[in-house]
Amino acid sequence: MNSAKKMKLRIFRYIIILFSLLISAQISYAAKPSIRLLKDTLSVEPYDSLIIPAKAYNSNGDSLAIHRIGMLDSAHLGTYPIKIYALDANKISTDTLILVVMVQDKIAPTLQIFGATNITLKQGQTYVEQGYLAIDNFDSMPYVKIGGSFVNTYKAGIFIRSYQAEDFSGNKSPVLYRKITVLDTTSGIAGMNNTPVQVHTYPNPCSNYLQLDISNFQSEEIHIYLYNALGAICKDLVKGRYDKTVFTFDVSNLAKGIYYLGGNIGQQVIYSKVIIQ
Repeated sequence: MNSAKKMKLRIFRYIIILFSLLISAQISYAAKPSIRLLKDTLSVEPYDSLIIPAKAYNSNGDSLAIHRIGMLDSAHLGTYPIKIYALDANKISTDTLILVVMVQDKIAPTLQIFGATNITLKQGQTYVEQGYLAIDNFDSMPYVKIGGSFVNTYKAGIFIRSYQAEDFSGNKSPVLYRKITVLDTTSGIAGMNNTPVQVHTYPNPCSNYLQLDISNFQSEEIHIYLYNALGAICKDLVKGRYDKTVFTFDVSNLAKGIYYLGGNIGQQVIYSKVIIQ
């Protein structure tokens, strides 16, 4: 075989090898496994295990295990970018994607109050708080806010003491209550002296207007208001000295719910429940 034929044969072999390499590269590229995120951002509670919201498949459609790169400290609140990828049986990698993981505390603390929720005391008698317990999944010492209309036992009447726990992420427990009745020492009636004034509300439930009818009443200083279950005053109804005994008020701007009528007529404390619907 002369040199020209040998050269042609060698070139032909090179072409075959090059063609095989090109075909192999195309097959390899076509067979690259795929990966996709079901969501780009994931929120988890402190100490929770991370379940990566992603799916990866090889060229045959078989599921692949997901791998991750990056630190996730679920004991500390914060945002953590995590790289994820998958490998097929030939160690061919998928594209690398970024999953943003936010460790957030969204669970409210639980709150328990001890002792009676309905307490009756005499004027001047010492009120002793019977205690409460707040527990949170992350905050070791959630704050308990105590509110309501009860201040002390110097004034007779019916009062509310409210409790609500809040963790440092701002999650709040449901509000719990104690009802505290302080009896007048002269009559044994909550907020009444020997000539009790009576307050009638109608219609009750009401929607737009509420009317008060006061009996056994003489010209005295009056302060009557509506407050909610947290003890916050929502509307001042009457304040001043009056001779009339019937008052009408527009309550249409108040949210539907249960309210309490409170205040004083002279030295007497009044209390009544009002429903706005």
